[in-house]
Amino acid sequence: MILSLVQHDILRQGIPLGGFFVAFRITDLGLLLSPELWAAGLLGHDFKRRLLFVAISLLVMILAAICGPASAILMLPSLDWWDVPTTKYSSWSTNHFTLNAEKSQVWPKKIDNSSFDTSCGFDTEKFAGNCAAGGFSAILSWAERPSSLMSESSWNITIAMNSKEVFYDRFIGGTSSTHKTPKTLSFNDTYKWFGDPTIQTWSLSQTISVTAGSLITSVAQMIGSHNETSRFQLLVNGEDPPAPQAIAACTGIHYNITNGLINGYDSLEDVPLPFVRRDMTHGRYRPAQIRQAFELWNSSGGWPLVMWMQAQNENSDSPSIGAVMFHDIEKGLENKNISATSRKDWSTLPVSSCSIFAGWKSSELFIDPTRDRYIHSPSTANPAQSLDSWIQNPSASRSPMRMVSIDTEWANTALPPNDTILALAASSYGSTKTEPLGMATTTLISDAMSRFPYMMNIGFRVLTPTVPPNHNFTSLANIPNDVTDIQIKRFRYGYSYSLRGHMRRLAAVILVLHIVLALIHAALVFHHGYTSSILYSLTKILALAINSPPSLALENTCAGIGRVDTYKNMVRVREVSSSHLGLVVGDDADYLTKGVVVGKEYGTLGKGGDVRPREDAFKDVLRKYF
Repeated sequence: MILSLVQHDILRQGIPLGGFFVAFRITDLGLLLSPELWAAGLLGHDFKRRLLFVAISLLVMILAAICGPASAILMLPSLDWWDVPTTKYSSWSTNHFTLNAEKSQVWPKKIDNSSFDTSCGFDTEKFAGNCAAGGFSAILSWAERPSSLMSESSWNITIAMNSKEVFYDRFIGGTSSTHKTPKTLSFNDTYKWFGDPTIQTWSLSQTISVTAGSLITSVAQMIGSHNETSRFQLLVNGEDPPAPQAIAACTGIHYNITNGLINGYDSLEDVPLPFVRRDMTHGRYRPAQIRQAFELWNSSGGWPLVMWMQAQNENSDSPSIGAVMFHDIEKGLENKNISATSRKDWSTLPVSSCSIFAGWKSSELFIDPTRDRYIHSPSTANPAQSLDSWIQNPSASRSPMRMVSIDTEWANTALPPNDTILALAASSYGSTKTEPLGMATTTLISDAMSRFPYMMNIGFRVLTPTVPPNHNFTSLANIPNDVTDIQIKRFRYGYSYSLRGHMRRLAAVILVLHIVLALIHAALVFHHGYTSSILYSLTKILALAINSPPSLALENTCAGIGRVDTYKNMVRVREVSSSHLGLVVGDDADYLTKGVVVGKEYGTLGKGGDVRPREDAFKDVLRKYF
């Protein structure tokens, strides 16, 4: 490209001496620091044209230097996620799976009695794998192990996938943290209870969706024998799949009781529950439910009792559900503010309460069949980071989630609190913790949410690898509203021709720019003839320069160029005689030379020349001088 420009200009108005050889050093970035190039472009007459020549030279020089690396970036093998070519292993006509249901149906925003099979209401089926409490036995087994006591305030529970065809396990990862907040006006009467209701325990549990996990493991089994991949990843509508997450904000107090009555209150209707104050600003619990909870505890004879609570306001800021737990009555806990004669009759009732926020949060999901048989998700491996975000700013933590509303009637049936939560609270893990209610509620709710496919009573038969003819689509841009796109990718080395990543986009832009400039150059050469059969090599330029007459403008260059402004002199190809061309510098011999005539033959073009014997030629020399 630059060579064509040099050929065009040197046969017409000329080019600066300093830029004469730029076409042959176009890949040498050292030219950027050479004084001849900058002197040729910035000194002398016709500044705009000189500057344009230098600018074009710099652009082409930089482009030539980076086109090679740009091509390598796009061509060299790279480690990335690639679409699984399902057409190689089956008759499926697309790389996309589909669920014949909307995303909001597969992962709903409201959980009620219609969410699970009606058979889950029977006592014999309540803890079956396709029911909400299907993971209770695994959670309880973990809590009963002595190793759970070493976990302190975190847990990582392994639960088998709910599928007879795949043998993969998933995790319920969780953690808890205790914080102290300033006293509130609602709980400052030390006469009515012991304990500090300003102590808050936050708990978080999260896992993966069984629907998503079953899909990805099924595909891995289908093509695993071909040894073409290791890690698999699943995307839902082009994004990470929804994963259930449950956060509990809990607190607790000790009520003073005498003769079965709570001191300081005339009736159970006036007794408050110590829910975390910041949650009450958006979702208060109905007084009737609070009264019902105390009445149930009173009618049970003071035995431990757990009850689910419904938030009064159902909106995005309200808790999904609440829970209250009445512990065993403690004897002998003395209050130093009363007389010694009354201490022996003093008893306390520990009460815990939690506001649970549950929702769907996008989380990466992958498996590595060559390493293990677990479904991995980074969020389950590091729940402490998510919990810290909730504690610092609950409102901001809700924004990326689709919050879920949980019906208490469903919860009392599907997750009977006295059968599940009390058992976890009495386990080896729960009995050693000051506040076990948060761990119990979050693990149960997150596991229950993970078992949601669309219409659980027909299992995974709704997951189809093909789409009906009227739902034919090839990209995410035209996905029908009544289906959910599922895409499986694999992590391996391969040749990338995609535009993912900033480096690949930059490399593609560089190559496109190179193509555009090449097309422009080809068009100009074809239309205007910006090329010539001469002066396209250094040898031809050297031969022409040797056969050219001396230049007065270069009288100071016999021992090298000593002045920078010498580089600004224009160099042109002119007729130095009727049949010969030569290089002319500056205005030398303008009155004696002519411009190059297109189509005219210059020089001795014949192949013959003087072919006489050497003896005859030697005689001519002798005759001339002697």
